[in-house]
Order: sequence, then structure tokens, then C-alpha cells
Amino acid sequence: MGRTQKNKEQLLQEITELRAQLARLENTQAAFTGAMTNITDKQVEQALAEANDFRTTLIEALPYPSMLIRRDRTVIFANRVAREVGAVVGGQCWRDFGHSDYISDEDKAYIDQHKEKPPGGTHCTFCLADDALNDSKTAIAPEVHAFGRIWEIYWIPVSEDVYLHYALDITEHKEAEKAIRYQRDFENLVTEISTNFINLPAEQTDRGIDQALKVLGQFVGVDRAYVFHSSEELNELTNTHEWCADGIKSEIDNLQHVSFDTVPWWMDELRKLEVIQVPSVENLPPEASGEKKIFQAESIKSLIAVPMVYDKRLIGFVGFDSVRTEKTWGEKSITLLRIIAEIFVNTIMRHKTQQELENYHHKMFRAEQLASLGTISATIAHELNQPLTVIQLLLQQSCRALGRKKPDIDKIVENLSDCLGEVSRTVTTVDRFRKFAIKSSPIDVRKVDLAKTALAIVSVLKRTAKQVKLTMSLKIDKSPMFIRGNITEFEQIFFVVIQNAIQAADAKKARKLKISLSSANGQILLEFADTCGGIDPENEDRIFEPFFTTKPGEVGTGLGLCILERIVRRYDGSLRFENRPGHGITFYIALPVKS
Repeated sequence: MGRTQKNKEQLLQEITELRAQLARLENTQAAFTGAMTNITDKQVEQALAEANDFRTTLIEALPYPSMLIRRDRTVIFANRVAREVGAVVGGQCWRDFGHSDYISDEDKAYIDQHKEKPPGGTHCTFCLADDALNDSKTAIAPEVHAFGRIWEIYWIPVSEDVYLHYALDITEHKEAEKAIRYQRDFENLVTEISTNFINLPAEQTDRGIDQALKVLGQFVGVDRAYVFHSSEELNELTNTHEWCADGIKSEIDNLQHVSFDTVPWWMDELRKLEVIQVPSVENLPPEASGEKKIFQAESIKSLIAVPMVYDKRLIGFVGFDSVRTEKTWGEKSITLLRIIAEIFVNTIMRHKTQQELENYHHKMFRAEQLASLGTISATIAHELNQPLTVIQLLLQQSCRALGRKKPDIDKIVENLSDCLGEVSRTVTTVDRFRKFAIKSSPIDVRKVDLAKTALAIVSVLKRTAKQVKLTMSLKIDKSPMFIRGNITEFEQIFFVVIQNAIQAADAKKARKLKISLSSANGQILLEFADTCGGIDPENEDRIFEPFFTTKPGEVGTGLGLCILERIVRRYDGSLRFENRPGHGITFYIALPVKS
């Protein structure tokens, strides 16, 4: 029953030719019946004999099992292929050819008990001979699994009680179809995984990898799928993600910080940046004896590992274990697994880069905040100096009054009352600046009144602005003006733009900064228009670059506008500016209310 491998085109051509032969054979009876009209009995007998010889000669030449069988399943002719399988002329097709493997369980039980076939006879469960004979029409079973192969079986009526049984071996054709479907479905799965990762938020990377391992593991029919990462020092491996089929023991907790020295053969193979395929753990080479013990301890029979490579450097691998059975992988499947590994690498490195960028932005934000504290500190010192000086003078007066023989108690009480007033003023000043020393978390989201925030920041920086002859005005269409977000970031928006104008003012002539807040179309609109000279046109494209500044080195950090852009983008807002060289600059900020 074995056959050499054929490609799909050859197989289809052969099946087509054989089906044509069957069609000719099916028409033989009708042709001879028509030819026997109006001839003698002797001529009829001779014609039938010739027809039978023609049939048997044709049937004998067919390359697959073929038999002429009576309605009661008695074989009256079998070709060489059928005889080699077990068919016996005069025997029962279901017993000799089918070895009683394909009759019903009920008939098997009857035969075992009575040592003979049932009174009504029996036949293979997939047999359509009775239908063919009763309908005088060829019956076809397009896919029958028997003898370890796949068959397309024909039952062709030859007479009222005789039929031709013929089977085409379509195993290779079906396996080719199955392989094509598998490859197509695998490619679709890889595409789906890739698309999911493209749209996956960075914070969901781990969950995305876990889900992808599950889907892949179930599709390719393995028992365990996992990801290992190598350390930065390239001296150990850690199992970071794992999926296990039902009933399969998890190993992730046992595979943390595995030294390269523990698996030297494995690491030598991975460093080649090639796929490691182990069809049989039992057959691993002697130099992999350590790895073999580890795999056997995990009940692994077969496994495959695909290296994860970034910038020509090994950063880990994706692996698949088969615990229940041994498994091999074709080249096309390995190619797709390589793509999966690349998808994982790109996702992991994108996540890592975004984390580093977030840390960098946070450090920039903090640096600008600290720089702002320097400005605020100077303002605090100035604002506290006056009430503290007044308190000092009042207390000195009170002390002198108490030293007199007849102290003026009313005056002392008045002085102390004035001192309390100055202390209250000092407390208010300190409270106004205290919040800028607090390191706020981006996840501290609350309902913020931007109108109140604007008033607070303008109040804080008003004295500093006055020192450089900058007059600030604030116009608010309505109050309150609520938006959800992190209050420190909203404060930073106002602080950065106002401080930018303060630093641009030269204290040589009067300047103005007009700030306005309004709302429209679900957005809060902020406008900052100053008359502080603007910037040179050649610097417009660099205004939001980190550390870029046109101010002297001791003034500012060059981070303010960069951080401003990041904050606005974080809230899905928009930021633009209008530069009027020699006159001033206007910043336009729009923030969605539902941030």
C-alpha cells in the first residue's frame, strides 16, 4: 500500500486519469447491452465473455485495489493490488480484504460469538454498494480513512447483483491540502499576533506576550510555550513568560536566573543565533548530557527554541516543549516562528525604550521643577523678608517699651497684634509656595479647576514679573473651569509659559503678558501673548527641543517648553505658537475637557 511521494500536480493528474478510466468502465455494461440486441444466443455468450475479459483485463491493470463483488459481498474477481492486501476470490470482501476491521461493532460481536456472519450478512460501515445496486448508479465516498491511508472509493454497478469496487489513494493529496491549510492558518495567526502587538499599549506588553504564547501553543499542538530573557551581563537566563496546556506542570518558578554555565551546550547553540530543534531529547549528543537531565526532569520529549536577537545580540529565546509526544518542525513553520520571535523582540524593545523615555521625561520634568524652585526660592526670600523685618522691628519696640518704668501696655498689645498679622501673612506666603516642593505622581489624577490654578501661579510669579517690568493680566471667561488630570502638570503649563516670558523680559522697558482662558467645543483654550521680543525665525523649529535655549547659560535649563509640549501631548491636546520677531510671541494651547 506504500507509495512514493508525488507533488500535488502529478497526483491530481493521476486521479483525473483514473477517474476517466472508471467512467469508461462504468459505461462498459451499457455499451455491450446495446450491442447484443437482435443477435443469437451463442453470439450473446461470446460477447459477454469478451466483455468480462475486457473488464478483468482493465481492472487488473488499475494501480489501486479493485474488485468485482456480488451483492452478498462475495468477491468474484480481485486485481493484484487487492490480492496483495488480502482479497480472495470466492471470499468475503469485508473479511479477507477488510480484515473485519471496518464492520459494525454489533456484527463483530455476533461473529465472535457464533463464528459465522450474521444471518442478514454484513459489510463495512462506509460501504455504499447497496445504494449503487439499488439505484443503478455509481456511489462515491469522497474520503474514507482505512488501512492507515485516505481513499476516494467508488461502487459502480456492473449488473443487478454485481458491482465494481475501486479506491483511489488520495492520502498525499489530502495531506498536501492539510499542509497548505495549516500553513495558511499559521500565517494568518502570525499576522493577527503582529497586528495585536502593533496596537498594544506598552504597559500591556507582558499580558500580550502571555496571550500570544497561549494561542501559538494551542495552534501548533505543544504542551508548553515560553520566553527566556538573558541578563545584561550575558551570564544567566530567566524564564519571564510561560503558557502550559491543561495537565502540564508549570516550570517558570524553577527557571529563574539560570547560569549559562549550567547549560553550556545550549548556550553555544544559541550564540550561533540559529534555531535549536530537538526532535528527541533521548537522542541528544553526549556533550548535552546536562541539558538532557534538565529536559527529562521536566518530562520534555521534544522542543524547539528560536533565538531573540536585537542589534546582532542575543537577548533571549522563545521556546516550545512537547511533553506528551515527540514532534518535529518543518522549515516553513520554523520561518514563521522566527517572525514571532522578531515580533516579541520589537515589542519588548519598544516597551523598554518607552520606559527609558518616560524616565528621561520624568527627569527632565523634575529638573525643570527644581530649576523653577530656584526662581521661587528667590521670590520666597524676597516676600518673607518684608514681614519678618516688620516683625523684628515691632518686637524690638515692644521690648524697649517693656523696659520702661511705666510701659505703654496698649502700644505693646498693638505691636503684638501687628506681629500676628505679619505672621499670618508669612504663613500664607509659605503655603502658596509649599506645593512646588512636592513631587507629584503622574497617576495622581483628579478634577482640577484651571481657573483657580491660573490665579495661583500668576499670584506666585507676579512679584518676579514686576522686577523685570513685566505686567501680567489674566482674563477668565468663566470660573470654575474644570478638567481631569494631574494638578502639578497643569501648574507646570502656566509656570513654564509665564517663566519663559519673565526670562525674555530685559527689565529695560515695560513688557506685557496677557493670559486668557476660555472654553469651546469640549476644550479649554489657553492663550499666552507677550511683548517680550519673540525669537529669531531660524530658531522657530527648535523651540521645543530639550536643552535648547537662546537665554544666557545661567538663565533657565532649556527644558521648559520641551516639558510643556510633552504635558500637552499627554492630555491629547494641541500646542502651537505665533512668533512676531522683535515684538513678542503667543502660545495657543487646547486641552480636551475629557482628558
